[in-house]
Amino acid sequence: MAIKINPKLILISTGLLALFALASIVPVSTLHGLTKDKIESNLLAARLKSIAAVLSDIAYDNDILNDQYVASDGETIDKTARDTNIDAIYRISNQAQPMATVVEATTNKGYSGTIRILVGIDISGTITGVRILEHKETPGLGDSIASSHSDWVYSFNGKSLKNPLANQWSVKKDGGQFDQLTGATVSPRAVVNAVKQSLLFYTEHKYKIFPQLAPAAIHAKNKGNE
Repeated sequence: MAIKINPKLILISTGLLALFALASIVPVSTLHGLTKDKIESNLLAARLKSIAAVLSDIAYDNDILNDQYVASDGETIDKTARDTNIDAIYRISNQAQPMATVVEATTNKGYSGTIRILVGIDISGTITGVRILEHKETPGLGDSIASSHSDWVYSFNGKSLKNPLANQWSVKKDGGQFDQLTGATVSPRAVVNAVKQSLLFYTEHKYKIFPQLAPAAIHAKNKGNE
């Protein structure tokens, strides 16, 4: 027995399905828009919290996230080392006076992948703090590079390229001055090198990051005050 198909019924069913799909899209799109803004706001808040953590007690009043040093077209921002990328350089100032720099860097030499770090550096080139932003290191071993798992990362506080000297910026297993973690050397080695490269980058680009600190600029300012 042949089954008769009612074209009108098919048309009605198709229309209802289309209306249902449309009705579902609108609230989903609205929710996505609301949650997207919330997620972005949370990410910005988290980044500012991390930046504040590496600045120790340095006071600042500038809009850090919108006050970054941007490399010129002819300048390779990651030329310090092949295994470390300098991703962002945040300027820190108070009443228009340079106070510090926060360098965001990524190293590809982690045991389980890339490691992203933040390095706070005052204008003299001394580290004010280091934090791990992201890593995939082994739980119970390499993950101790994070401040949430151990105090190891605090060993960088107060260090510079003069303390210790640049050739001593490595873990003790490699003849340097920094402790490696029990059962894990690769992760600390990667972080020590990335922090060193961040310091080197700041040292090389200090007067580009803060032109007002250049000797010529200071001389001109002092001459103008005479």
